Amino acid sequence: MFSPRFALISEINKNHAVRAIWQKSNRVNTHEQLKTAEMLEEQSREAAKTDTSVEIIKANTEPEILRTAELIYSGIFMERLTAHASVYYNWLDLVGWINTTATTVHQAEQQVLGLEIEAQYKTDRTTVGLNASFAKQTEFDYEEGVTHSQYSYADLPSHVRKQNGTKLYWQDKYDADADHSNGQYNVTYTKGDLDLVESFNNYPEVLIKAFGTQSFLDGRIKLHANVRGHLGYPGFKNYLKMNKLVWDSIIANVEPTNDTTAQARAFSSTIQEEYSRLADPGATFSLGVTVSPLDFLHVKFHAENLIKYNHVGRSYDYGEGLYYFGRILAHVMEPLALSLKVKVDL
Repeated sequence: MFSPRFALISEINKNHAVRAIWQKSNRVNTHEQLKTAEMLEEQSREAAKTDTSVEIIKANTEPEILRTAELIYSGIFMERLTAHASVYYNWLDLVGWINTTATTVHQAEQQVLGLEIEAQYKTDRTTVGLNASFAKQTEFDYEEGVTHSQYSYADLPSHVRKQNGTKLYWQDKYDADADHSNGQYNVTYTKGDLDLVESFNNYPEVLIKAFGTQSFLDGRIKLHANVRGHLGYPGFKNYLKMNKLVWDSIIANVEPTNDTTAQARAFSSTIQEEYSRLADPGATFSLGVTVSPLDFLHVKFHAENLIKYNHVGRSYDYGEGLYYFGRILAHVMEPLALSLKVKVDL
């Protein structure tokens, strides 16, 4: 496949440069993962094909195509301070898996605007730095005939109205979420559509990272630490919107049984209160140490996400039970990771 990359570089002087880049890249052989994802999500189980991996690879599959335009500035100040800044725009052609035919199909074009800045100061023994990034999905245009997507709740924009999509499809598996067999929450409703009364386009994501490295004993010991913070949670607020629409629909359309309607109204109110928060911040702290007892021996230990704040797992108390928000938050986005590396120079 053809993946061109063009760059134009201009050196303002020996300490400052500007680069303009355009590139196109292809991501292939994702169809097997897409099929696996379908099976794990237990969707279309009756229609699932039993092709072997070889048959799947031979199927009529399309790659994901990413086109990027980027402008980058790099500079050196006072010999020890370096700075980088960039702005980019991505056009990504998204593909989805069709279980019944074992093929991929183009679903939509996603467009993302991003900004990144970083500053770093170095001395003989110390390095400190700060970087920040901002990313915002600006467009999510469906192919003609596609009215809903399984990518995430953050990817459901009002732009879908350009096609026939004035409704949001609510999947079967979420019907089961509302049917509690313990008898306390006897809420049932049929699979159906919800009005797209407002845009579900995602909120911007802001990431900030501060980092530093300090050397001791002529470099025999190096201590590295970083703190990462984020503002916003991809898909989270839109998922709350989604749930509120569902529970408001239950209140309006479902025959009340026991105290179902009151519970639904209270739950919808809880969702609205949580959704009204302007920010959803979080942070992680990571620590690493490298010890070189001999000139040729280096031992490195690193603990990623050693301390976490406000990551993964939110639940809301309504009535006598807890309701956990689903698939997006079920993934461990910032797991604790420990590593040990021993390097011997021969």
